[in-house]
Amino acid sequence: MENGPYMHMKKEDIGHMNETGGKKLTQKALQVALSLHERHAFHVVVATDGAKKGGTKDRTEINRLSATTYGAWQGPESAEILRHKRQKATALQERLGVALNQMDKTQAVERGVLAGRLGDSATAAEAELLAIFATLRKVQAQQELGYYGNEKARVLIMSDCLSGLKIIEKVWRGRKNIYRKIQNGAVLEAITNVRESLGRVIFMWIPSHVGIVPNTIVDNVAAQDREEAPEGM
Repeated sequence: MENGPYMHMKKEDIGHMNETGGKKLTQKALQVALSLHERHAFHVVVATDGAKKGGTKDRTEINRLSATTYGAWQGPESAEILRHKRQKATALQERLGVALNQMDKTQAVERGVLAGRLGDSATAAEAELLAIFATLRKVQAQQELGYYGNEKARVLIMSDCLSGLKIIEKVWRGRKNIYRKIQNGAVLEAITNVRESLGRVIFMWIPSHVGIVPNTIVDNVAAQDREEAPEGM
């Protein structure tokens, strides 16, 4: 997910992250994530989100056809990590890797961004699910390129969409024959198929709009209008 698109943060969200409450909740969330990491040794940790312009409670015709976007954030990635991933790259790519040393902290954050836009008739729920699919598809591509050596990727995904996480797990845990009977069955099937090719995928729910850093950043990513479609679709 390196070399991601440009993003900007809303001032109020920056304020929430810097408040005492936001810092404490971030610390708690990261403690849970670290406990999971100690057990599973993740290769990738990503926060995902989907957004519908106007919000999910606005059910007017204008909102129903408003911009629907998704986002994922893997965290800031250093130039050293990028150069390690590009050990087998061409001389030109290596020179580009050296040039990354000149990037500032903002660009380091942006390199962890994956974002895209759906058709305007899509729902926020679809965007949440597609954010997870696009993330897993990206990890799958990296796995095929040997990013994780001979191991299959172990992934932790943080999401504030509890209903989406529940249906993903319901399908994964033995009810795969319900794709055609449920809403968003196609993307749920796609998530399941990609997940089967990976080593382990763990989902972690985090509350939204309370200043937790990964969620706040990816919420801003998803809220921005994007034109590109997700890879692999």
